[in-house]
Amino acid sequence: MTLNFDFNFKETPAKNLLHAEVLKFAFDGKKNLFEDISFVLKKGECLGIIVKNGKGKSTLLNVLAGKLKPKVGEIKMHPSVSFEHFGQTNINHLNLNNTVFEEIYSSNTKLSTPIAKSICGAMMFSGDSSDKKISLLSGGERSRVMLGKILASEVNLMFLDEPTNHLDMESIESLTKAIKNFKGSVVIVTHSEELLRSVADRLVVFGKDGAEVFDGGYDLFLEKIGWEEEEVVKKEKKNSKSNQYENKKIRASLIQERNSKTKGLKKEIEELEGEIIQTEEALEVNQKELIKLSNQGESLKIIDFYKTIASQEEKIENSFLRLEIVQGKFDSIQAEYEGKIGDCQNNCVNLKI
Repeated sequence: MTLNFDFNFKETPAKNLLHAEVLKFAFDGKKNLFEDISFVLKKGECLGIIVKNGKGKSTLLNVLAGKLKPKVGEIKMHPSVSFEHFGQTNINHLNLNNTVFEEIYSSNTKLSTPIAKSICGAMMFSGDSSDKKISLLSGGERSRVMLGKILASEVNLMFLDEPTNHLDMESIESLTKAIKNFKGSVVIVTHSEELLRSVADRLVVFGKDGAEVFDGGYDLFLEKIGWEEEEVVKKEKKNSKSNQYENKKIRASLIQERNSKTKGLKKEIEELEGEIIQTEEALEVNQKELIKLSNQGESLKIIDFYKTIASQEEKIENSFLRLEIVQGKFDSIQAEYEGKIGDCQNNCVNLKI
């Protein structure tokens, strides 16, 4: 099936949708992840946030989307801006009792059933699979539902954090086309060089000395600046005399090494996501009970519930902060080994794993 879908653009008179002014951020007691980041995001422009090895890119996206508050600086959005945020933790806000179709359709009830069904199909929930309950889906499947909800929503600004992670090649091609055709603005974090080449007009590049805005696309960045270790990699390639068999062994070893390093982090991410979902569900129950007690005038019980709710909100906030750190470490390792495996694969002939 050929997938063909587009984001729903909401009209805006604004020429500039977002203005970031001298942003600086650091987690408590930690070194600054970035500082002095300033740019204006124009309508129709796509800003890519990239890093070769390390972390900070998802944090910057969360700051721009209002999920985290900058230590210094300000983010201004035009009053007409309507935005959606696709992030690693957003799947926790899905309604577990809905089906895939119901959850995607709830984002925009103006959609016809065939269009909503086509979005389900684009997210690899075709046929009866669109009737599956959210509670029965894996983390990757829930991420695709979240992306489907954004496809259905009427927006003029999108924040996308690794949107291709759980998509097949056909869906990635369709997503790339949808971003290119989108009349609004996009801020995207991605490891995919092909996606960056296709959609990014400008970049925020994280290097060893922090982050800087680059006025140009990914190919121009590679031509004018490039990654800091690129010359070392080229030299290693030139001097390498490894044969196909050796490269296959090296690649297999790298994959095993990567999986070993990320296994614990992946488990912790899943546990944190589950913990957040569980606490948010309990918080919702307590908030409803608090309203009931308020109507009944139960003063003493109200105080206890306020304490419980405050504790749950703090727990959720701390879990999100921990998830951001763990996700950053996971992304860093994935990016590091993606580069190493890619370099190895370039030396292999007709290699199949």
